[in-house]
Amino acid sequence: MQLKNIFKIMIAGSFVGLGLSSCVSEELSAEDARKGSMSLSVDKLEPSATRAVETADFPVAIYTQSDNQEYASYEKVSLVPKQIKMPVGMYYAEAHTPGEFLKYMEAPYYAGREEFEILQATNTHAKVICRMANGSITVRFSDEFLEAFSDWTITIDDGAESALVYTKEKDGTEPETTYMRFEENNDVLNVNFKGKTQNGNSINASNKLTKKAADEQYDSDDTNFSGGDLIVIYFNPVEGTDGDITGITLPITKHNYFVNRIEDLADSIREAFQIAKSGRPGPVPIDVPKDVQVATYEYEPQP
Repeated sequence: MQLKNIFKIMIAGSFVGLGLSSCVSEELSAEDARKGSMSLSVDKLEPSATRAVETADFPVAIYTQSDNQEYASYEKVSLVPKQIKMPVGMYYAEAHTPGEFLKYMEAPYYAGREEFEILQATNTHAKVICRMANGSITVRFSDEFLEAFSDWTITIDDGAESALVYTKEKDGTEPETTYMRFEENNDVLNVNFKGKTQNGNSINASNKLTKKAADEQYDSDDTNFSGGDLIVIYFNPVEGTDGDITGITLPITKHNYFVNRIEDLADSIREAFQIAKSGRPGPVPIDVPKDVQVATYEYEPQP
């Protein structure tokens, strides 16, 4: 059985903004004149296609560039002093989402590093860029798939020893999005499917998904999977000439919405158009269950 290789993947530049600037401080005492000072912050960004990013609780550490020794650390950004007096020299600061960076997570993980120099009698301000370090994997099933299959097991991996596993019993028909830490220099996702149709037939399929094989152009030329990638995998059945299910297709889209409340339909459509037009254009499917399609709601158009 041949598995149709049709998919689209979006590379999202989800990051927390950063900059570096310096100015002469007029508040340094004579004793401090042999030193410099710095202030540090981590900005907040709310990517349109991911969860809001709160950075106040990000832990921060400052290191010397010469020997990578820790100079100072803070449990969270909100505890960083407004001004830190430091010896002249080259340093770098790191900040990240609280907790360990795991292979599979329920939320995005952000991390960033910024290098800076402390000059004598000068105050330097640095803001650390925290980019999304993992990518999101979302699995969706078409109505035709749900009508055709009674059970299934799906595994997705990037060559690591462990894999994402989805089953109907464990995850239902609307699995939660999982955030994956991709292996370095990896340009392949392995997708394996084992399912049973309503009439008892067993369907086995596998495919290797790559960015190079996608039928949509992307903002980045990098062919490796990396942090910030938003991947939505759709499963659809394939019928043979006799009407029996003979396989599945695996389209991957730029982003998708599943609307289970009529009150959310208008906002979802509005956001879907914005995402579809951003960067290089790409389709953004909107799943609308039958009960939402026939529901009524008083809609107030936005200006």
